[in-house]
Amino acid sequence: MVGGRSQHKLVDSMFKQVEVVRSVVGESVPVTGVLCFIESDWPLIDGDFTTRGVLVTWPKRLYALLAKDGPQAHAIADLHRRIAATLPPA
Repeated sequence: MVGGRSQHKLVDSMFKQVEVVRSVVGESVPVTGVLCFIESDWPLIDGDFTTRGVLVTWPKRLYALLAKDGPQAHAIADLHRRIAATLPPA
C-alpha cells in the first residue's frame, strides 16, 4: 500500500524489468528487484520488507546493502557497460 492505495502494479512491473536485465547479464549474475521509496515514513526498526521476491526499502538502507562486499570493481564496470550498450535510456 502506498498512500492508502494498492500498488501491486509496481511489483508486477519490477518482474518485467528484472527479466530484461537478466536477459542481458545472464543467469550467472544474481538480479534482484528493488523498490526504493525516497520520501516515505518508515518504522524506526526493520521497516523494509520483501514482497514476491522484491525488496521494498528506503535509500539509506539500500545503500548499506549495495555497499557490502560483492564483485570486484572491474566486474561491476563490465556489467554496467553491457547493460548500457544493450538497453536504451529511459
